[in-house]
Amino acid sequence: MSGMYERALAQQRLDARRQRFRERQRVLLAVLAVSTVVFFALFVR
Repeated sequence: MSGMYERALAQQRLDARRQRFRERQRVLLAVLAVSTVVFFALFVR
């Protein structure tokens, strides 16, 4: 019983960490896209 409970807690913690990692990855992609657009806007003119 307690083993299953601990396993569920560990899985929950792992899912939370994966969710945070995915959000951070999305933010990094957005920053990269914005910086690329600004770079092109500065150099095309």
